[in-house]
Amino acid sequence: MTVNNADILKIVTDIEAEYIKNLPPPYDVLYSKLAVMEFCGWIEQTFDDILKNYINNKLQLQTNKNYIEKEIIRRNSNFNYDNNFRKMLLNIIGIKNLEKFEYDLENKGALVSQLVPILGRYATERNDAAHTCTPRTTKTYQTPSVVLSDIKTITHIFIEIELEIMNY
Repeated sequence: MTVNNADILKIVTDIEAEYIKNLPPPYDVLYSKLAVMEFCGWIEQTFDDILKNYINNKLQLQTNKNYIEKEIIRRNSNFNYDNNFRKMLLNIIGIKNLEKFEYDLENKGALVSQLVPILGRYATERNDAAHTCTPRTTKTYQTPSVVLSDIKTITHIFIEIELEIMNY
């Protein structure tokens, strides 16, 4: 199992410990921004790890593994479900398997339906965080405690994704 949230939980817990010290602006925003950025990086890395684990377990030819890693996984630089993760899945397992994969995940508790809005919300926050200078913004970000809760929610979904993909 490649899905592991121990490091991200520790990092965001440490960020939260600083955040709750009631630091003055802009430090409260900076800690929230940092928690969001770390979480988003973990999401991207986890998607990559799930797919790398899949190709290493399911494909035999090293040339195919190399191709997928170089041309599909490495070329991806975001974590929107439809534009990024789903697109990688489509290229790796094919449309027919993708339909069944998503259908099976939905039957396990609407997991795709839960995942899509979380990813969308954080993609927007991540893009704002990456392209703004904190002292000049009135933008706020999810608090570290909300990020911690979302880590726990999304970890369950990632584990189910990793288990389910191995059926294809």
